[in-house]
Amino acid sequence: NGVRFFDAGDYDRAIQSFDYVLTINPRNFSALVYLARAHEAKGIINKAIEYYNKAYAVNTDPRIAERLENINEMMRKKSKGYIHSGGAARLAGLGNMQAVVPDSAAIADPYAFGFTSFYAFRPALNTVKFSVGLKIPYEKTAMDMGGGETENFEKTDFDAVMNLERERMNNISYRISDSGVIIITPVFGFSPEKYRIESSLTGVSEYEASVFLAAFEAEYAQRINENISIGALVGYGTHKSFISNFLGKDDEMENSFSKFQYQISATYMLPFLGSKYYISAAAGTRSDYNPHGLPFFGSVGAMQESPFVYNHYNRESSIIYEDQNNRTEIKNRFDMNSFGFSIGTGIEKYGESETAGSISIYPGMSGSLSEEFITTSLSSGDTDSTVVESYKAIGDGLEVIARSMGRFYFDAFIVGIKIEYLNAGYKTYADAQGTNEENISIDYLNVSAGTALKFIDDFLIPFELFFSSGSRKAAGASEIKTEIGEIGGRAGVEYLLTENVSLRAGGNFSRQEITLNNEPAGNSENPARNTISFSAGGGYKSGDMEINGVLGYNIHNLSPMEGGYTEYSKSAVTLLVDFKLSI
Repeated sequence: NGVRFFDAGDYDRAIQSFDYVLTINPRNFSALVYLARAHEAKGIINKAIEYYNKAYAVNTDPRIAERLENINEMMRKKSKGYIHSGGAARLAGLGNMQAVVPDSAAIADPYAFGFTSFYAFRPALNTVKFSVGLKIPYEKTAMDMGGGETENFEKTDFDAVMNLERERMNNISYRISDSGVIIITPVFGFSPEKYRIESSLTGVSEYEASVFLAAFEAEYAQRINENISIGALVGYGTHKSFISNFLGKDDEMENSFSKFQYQISATYMLPFLGSKYYISAAAGTRSDYNPHGLPFFGSVGAMQESPFVYNHYNRESSIIYEDQNNRTEIKNRFDMNSFGFSIGTGIEKYGESETAGSISIYPGMSGSLSEEFITTSLSSGDTDSTVVESYKAIGDGLEVIARSMGRFYFDAFIVGIKIEYLNAGYKTYADAQGTNEENISIDYLNVSAGTALKFIDDFLIPFELFFSSGSRKAAGASEIKTEIGEIGGRAGVEYLLTENVSLRAGGNFSRQEITLNNEPAGNSENPARNTISFSAGGGYKSGDMEINGVLGYNIHNLSPMEGGYTEYSKSAVTLLVDFKLSI
C-alpha cells in the first residue's frame, strides 16, 4: 500500500504505511528509501537526509550516496545565496534584482511562468505570501507650446497597493491533500490624484482623478501520480480611472479595463540522477505578461503600467461634457477575443542549476468596437441617442511571447540570466467598412544578466546589467515607427547581522531613448530619459515566518525638447513590505 500511496502522490499515507513497516523491521531498506523520497517530496529535507543515511547504513548502494551528496550540495550552495528566501521587498532592497538573486520572488520553474499544474510539485506546505506598498509620487513639467505660450504642469498622488508585482510571488496556498493544492491570489490598488495646469494664455486650472485596480485569481493543482499533474485557473481583473473637472470645466471622464481569463495545464516531471526534468503545456486566455509594465518599486504611475491590467483586455470608456445648450455623453466599448497555447520546460539539477523557459502563442486575436452618442438638451431635457454598430477594429492578430531564466550555482558566486521577448502583429480598422486599414507590428526584447558574489558567508553582493529594445510600426497610408531602447545596471549588498536579521541596500540606473520616425534619439526632438533609484531595508526570519521591508527613492528626468518640454521630472518615495508564513 505504501508504494501505491507514494505513486499517487499521497505522501502522508505513504509515510504512515512505511513507518508501520519499520515497526516490524527497522532495517527495511525499501521502506527507508521511500520514507526519504516522501519527505523530500514534501520539502522536509532534514528528515529526508535522516532516512537516506539510515538506508545507506543498511545497504551502501552508490545511488543513495549520490542522492545524499546532491542534496547536501544543493543545501550548501543555496545557503550561500539565500540569506532570506524573501520576496518583492528583498529584491527591491537589492536594487530591484531580476535574475541573479535566488529566492521565492524570482524562482525559475514553470509555475512562475504561468503553468498552474506545476504548483503540485512544489513542497507540500501551506503558505501565506503577500506584499503591500505605499508610494508618494510627484511629477512636474514645463512646456513651450509655441507662439509665446508656455504651460506648467504638476501632479501629486498617493498610491496604496497589495501584491502588485510582475512575478507570481504572492498568494495563499492551501494543501487539501498531499496531492492537491488551492492557490488564491488577490491584487488591489488605489490612487487619488491631483493635477494643476498653469497656462500663460488660459490661466490656472485644476482637476482630480482616482484610479482603482482589483484582480483575483483562483487556481487548483492536482498531482495525478509521482510524475504527472494537472491544473486549472480562473481570474478576473478590472482597472478603472475617473477624472472630474478636467480642462477647467464640469466635465467627467471614466475609463474601465477588465478581463475574465481561464487556463488549463498539465505537467510531466521525471526525476533522474539528482536532477528534475519537466515539461508543461497550457491552453486558455491567460496572458499577464506586459513588457512595458514596470515593478511597483521602480516606477511612477505603477497602477497604469501594472501587468494585472491584463493583455488582451476589454475596455469601456465614457466622456461627459457640457456646453451652453447640451450635455453630451460618448460611450465606447471594446471587446477583445484571444485564445492561446503555451509550452514550458526546464531542468533543476540539485546544487548546481535551475532553468526554465516557455513560449506562448495567441493566434487569431480580434477585437470589436461599438460607440454610442447621447445628447441631452439642458433646456427641454429631451434625449437623442445615436448608436454606431459594433464593427471589427482589430483582426488577423498573432502574438508570440517567449521567456527564459537560468541560475547557476558555484562555490563563491551565482550566475543568473533572464530573457523575455514579445512579437505581435495585427490589423486595425477605422470603421465597419474597413477603411484606413493599418498593419501594426510590435517587437520587444528584455534581457537581465549578472552575478551574486558570496566570498564571505555573511555578505551577498549581487549586480546585474540589463537592456531592452522595442519597436512599434504602423503601416497604412503612411508609416509611423517608434523605437525604444533602454540600458542600465542594478547593484546591491546584503549583510547577515544575526542569524535572523539581515540588512540590505541597493540602487539602479537606466537611460532610455526614444526614436520617432527614424529621427535621432536623445536630441531636442526625441528626448532621452534617465532614471536613478536608491533603496535600503532589512529582513527578519524566525522559523517558518519571514518579513522584509524597504524604503526607497527614485527620480526620472527627460532631456529638453525643441518646441516641447523645457523641464520634465518625476520622483517618488516608496515603502514596500513583504510577508511569508509557511505552515
